[in-house]
Amino acid sequence: MLVAADRAKAPAKRFLAIVTGRILSSLASFGLFLILEIVYIVNELHRRELPQAKSAIGTMVKTHNKTLETQGAIGFMVDLNYGQLNDLLGHLLRHAVNRGQGTFHEVFEEDSVTPLQFMIVELISQNSEITHTDICKAMQTSASVVTTTLKPLLADGRLLKVVVNGDGRKVNYALSREGQAWFDRIKPKIAESEARLAEALSEEERADLVRMLKLLAGVET
Repeated sequence: MLVAADRAKAPAKRFLAIVTGRILSSLASFGLFLILEIVYIVNELHRRELPQAKSAIGTMVKTHNKTLETQGAIGFMVDLNYGQLNDLLGHLLRHAVNRGQGTFHEVFEEDSVTPLQFMIVELISQNSEITHTDICKAMQTSASVVTTTLKPLLADGRLLKVVVNGDGRKVNYALSREGQAWFDRIKPKIAESEARLAEALSEEERADLVRMLKLLAGVET
């Protein structure tokens, strides 16, 4: 049974998990609303006496994005005065997520897969009898988005719907034999995508960033 202090922390932890899940799955509506959400997260980190986590995440992401800025990468205008934006965690995360989308598409350009499709297929490959609701909860996104995302994979036979106990309203998802072979072939490429995304960071810095994002997401405590 949760003690009073734990019960008080539970809503904040759930909020952190939901918001960070949206960020990491690139499904959040970026802009002022996201920045306000991140400000709330930062306040929660301070309340939980974890200011070092906020500082380290900001440093890691800013280091990466300063490299991109120096290179004149898309998304940064070198001659533009950004004011305080490049010191806002929400702004930096937004650019880091966009960069992650870009590196994924560079690596998987010929594989007919989006970042969200890849993540969902990974879930399906690791979990037998996974449902639509399970996927929505895991990816922190709506049922309609998951439906749209899975539609081409079902249409070309890479994924299958498996009816549960003869009830057409209840289905699980599974990879077909061809789908499994396809995913086995492309899955190793994610290492290259991750390497390109984190090329401005040392191995230690990358490990620190992953650990702190897990703290934000509530994956680790």
